[in-house]
Amino acid sequence: MTILDDLRGTLKTAGYEIGEASKNRNRVRIEVTDDEASASDLRGIVTDTLGEEAVFGLNVRTETGGDDETIGTVVSFQYRG
Repeated sequence: MTILDDLRGTLKTAGYEIGEASKNRNRVRIEVTDDEASASDLRGIVTDTLGEEAVFGLNVRTETGGDDETIGTVVSFQYRG
């Protein structure tokens, strides 16, 4: 299993809908399509799943899609595992 699989599973179990998830070198990016997503909950899920020492520069932000109407939450960080 990869860290993306671990995070997808944990986020889905917590009730979040997941869009794209990618890892490029050590940079991880996960789109959460739930418009009720809580930044503090997402931070907690990521650090609990991977360990606080493995996550650097954790950022949770809201982005709009190409159609300017789709709003989603993006979780990104550097993985030091």
